[in-house]
Amino acid sequence: MISYKTDSECCGCTACLHVCPKSAISMKESSEGFLMPEIDELLCIDCGRCQKVCEFKIDNKKTNNQTVFAVKKKEQRMESQSGGVFSAIAENFLDLGAVVYGVAMNNFDAVYTRITNTDELKNLKGSKYVQVIVGDIYLDVEKDLGKNKTVLFGGTPCHVDGLLHYLKHKEVETSLLFTYDLVCHGVPSPRLFKEYIELTEFEYNSKVSDFNFRDKILKWHGTTMIVNDEKVISENYARMYLSDLCLRNSCYNCKYAATNRISDITLGDFWGIEKFYPKFDDNKGCSLVIINTEKGKKIFEDIKSSIEYIESSLEECKQPNLMHSSNKPDNRDDFWKDYYEHGFKFSISKYCDYNVNKDYVYSSKI
Repeated sequence: MISYKTDSECCGCTACLHVCPKSAISMKESSEGFLMPEIDELLCIDCGRCQKVCEFKIDNKKTNNQTVFAVKKKEQRMESQSGGVFSAIAENFLDLGAVVYGVAMNNFDAVYTRITNTDELKNLKGSKYVQVIVGDIYLDVEKDLGKNKTVLFGGTPCHVDGLLHYLKHKEVETSLLFTYDLVCHGVPSPRLFKEYIELTEFEYNSKVSDFNFRDKILKWHGTTMIVNDEKVISENYARMYLSDLCLRNSCYNCKYAATNRISDITLGDFWGIEKFYPKFDDNKGCSLVIINTEKGKKIFEDIKSSIEYIESSLEECKQPNLMHSSNKPDNRDDFWKDYYEHGFKFSISKYCDYNVNKDYVYSSKI
């Protein structure tokens, strides 16, 4: 078995896996905990399909006539990490009998998930700051489109583009496919997230029953995690995530960290809303919406009556990961070397200021 991509060239989308005519490719976990494609040389026939379908190279063409909005959906925002616009979009598709794909947590794994009714929508809400497992979700989308179902699919832009390249390679009709991508900072290692959960259970001598990557107990601008039934406020994972030490190597060379987008509509947090539109900001969350295509316009037109919105511009909504990929820290290699030699707690204590004593049980009096 050999890896035909380096970890700086692969986002783990699985398009290559699913186009291989000999099932010669499998996804194997790297030493950093990310899934990478590996080829069984005994099965490979050198057809080149895996190389042709690889999406990790965004087209140079510019997206034309983009429009930008700041959005709030008041009744959804406390369940969402920004302004609730994804819920508004997904509800509209589901009400029309469409299939919606997004990311859910399953036993502390982030996985792409298919839903068909609004009762299931709660599973897709909220941010998941960890690499998503793609699995066979591209095949599920292909099947739905083959049955003439309307499909809404979204996730990180690299995985959305992976789907588009896969469907193009398979010559699948995509007129009923609508896509959304997320403004992405980069994806942390699933292995390290699992080790963080294990460390938390050890520190508290208690099972972690739930985990919220960004709870709004401390308002929108606070990046916090809620763990355990006691609702423990902890910023330790946030410090690890924002250190950029545990991101996938390809995230430091992301072709999608730009205003040129590949999906129909781009969603994110409208950071800086308090600067440009202070009357619209109430510190409870505001979504950024960038409309990239005619399909994106239709998505937005269909939800306008259920949201509050104001028109903005690309200049006003620009944030680091709409301009460039996250920078690779100079001490990243040192972090992983210490991790391999001394373990997880040692590394995050040394490089990410891990300190369980800074955690506290939430009180409504705060």
